[in-house]
Amino acid sequence: MRKEHAMEPKLIKQEDQPVLCIRTTTNTTDLYPTVDALTEQLEKHCTNFQVTPTGVVYTAYSNFENKNFDLEVGIPTDKIYPGLENILSTIIPAGTYLQAIYKGPYRKMRPFYAMLNDWLKEAGYKSGEVNYERYLNSTKDVEEEELLTEVLLPVEPI
Repeated sequence: MRKEHAMEPKLIKQEDQPVLCIRTTTNTTDLYPTVDALTEQLEKHCTNFQVTPTGVVYTAYSNFENKNFDLEVGIPTDKIYPGLENILSTIIPAGTYLQAIYKGPYRKMRPFYAMLNDWLKEAGYKSGEVNYERYLNSTKDVEEEELLTEVLLPVEPI
């Protein structure tokens, strides 16, 4: 296992996952402050409406190659709840996902994603347009080198 792997990549089946989320467009410069601000909004919404999250905060990225890309920040829930203003209630769809856990600073994840894409090609799969990341700890709890990020990529056979 390589040092940036806390877990070797593997294919998993995932069921539909209800979530509350906020979608926006951002860029790499504003990414971390945007994620923090949207996470805070979601946590306040959950508190105000007595929603108990069933997992950790996630982000979903699409069009990441562009200067400005689509960002979704969300919290998994036990069922569909009403949305409010910019907070949407939706579902992360069921399907086959490549799951891997990265250990280290967020800013150094690009080679990890390249390795995941190589792994998929060798296994005869291709990834979809969205990348999901679940943050298993934070810099509030651990040093940057100890951050754990679960990566989930929806996949389909080539």
